[in-house]
Amino acid sequence: MKLPLVVFGLLAALLLAGLWESLRHRRHVQQIPIRILVNGTRGKTSVTRLLTAALQGGGLVTRGKSTGTDPREMLPDGTEIETLRPRGARITEVKGFFRRAVKDNAQAVVIECMAVHPEMQSVFARLLVRPTHTIITNSWVDHVEEIGATREETARSLSASLIPGTVLITDDSAFLSWPERVPGDTSPLPPSYAERFSFPIFESNLSLVLAAAKLCGVDRQTALDAMPRALPDAGMAGPFQMGGSRVINSFAANDPVSAAQAAQGAREMAGKGKLIILYNNRADREYRLRTFLPVLRSLADLSPTLYIVGDNTGKVARFFGKRLSYPSLPLDSGRLLDSAFYQEEQTIFCIGNTKGPGHAMLRYLIENGGKA
Repeated sequence: MKLPLVVFGLLAALLLAGLWESLRHRRHVQQIPIRILVNGTRGKTSVTRLLTAALQGGGLVTRGKSTGTDPREMLPDGTEIETLRPRGARITEVKGFFRRAVKDNAQAVVIECMAVHPEMQSVFARLLVRPTHTIITNSWVDHVEEIGATREETARSLSASLIPGTVLITDDSAFLSWPERVPGDTSPLPPSYAERFSFPIFESNLSLVLAAAKLCGVDRQTALDAMPRALPDAGMAGPFQMGGSRVINSFAANDPVSAAQAAQGAREMAGKGKLIILYNNRADREYRLRTFLPVLRSLADLSPTLYIVGDNTGKVARFFGKRLSYPSLPLDSGRLLDSAFYQEEQTIFCIGNTKGPGHAMLRYLIENGGKA
């Protein structure tokens, strides 16, 4: 009879501990008046960092949390720390983030959505963040297996993060019916404004940030002055000059629209020397190979060479080699960390995915290269 009583006692203790933890987290959430969740297919990390900087510039004590290539927390003083994940990424890590934000006496938090599956997006928003404001950057097709293969399916999945009462900031047409929707700022940006940033930016993201900042009480000019102070995620860093090479970091441009825009930039920069295309492959994202074909074909007139790093390099090189009019070859990823690879005058256009060799290459270039 004793064993069942012991087991019952342990279960009761675990239940009470879970209930106490849930109540404590809810109390932390309620102590922060402005809670902004950033979701969407592309641009979440950029928007999270830009908006955190804008709110801080407006005098709000703000803590930000981005996932991106390097998961980081942006502190109220403008510095940042790495998000430690000894047991891997879990959506419940946001509880610790809120606890630290309360210690900061934060008036606002800006949180990039960590969840991908619709069910987990709902849990993340409804139970862990309870956003007062939600930004949806776009509903371009990505993460096909998790959230859908069409714009409609993707938008339906992203809508799982919308909770009643949240103010939605978006220009995506799929969400125009949300009862409390605010569009992005449409006023022209100052001349040469993009040149003030240390990473590539998109006007569509800036317009959403400006609209969100205004809702939080930060005037437009203050937000414009503050946003260039945002630090780049490693996945957004570049372009770089390394030896004779100009390196265009578009590893994160893994949807058709972003990739096509990035390819146009590569075309403009590849006026001198030869063009190298570096494709970093992930085995769990190989359904994207066909997505990249139109972009790769659009550069054929420049007679580039395509190198494959990452997973299944031989197989992917053969896939592209059969469908492109220029060479497609596997590449030892160790060469990306060797200065000799960058000595020739050339433009290196990086696409596919940031994980693994791409991340290592960016860290190497950040530490050893210069800004192009």
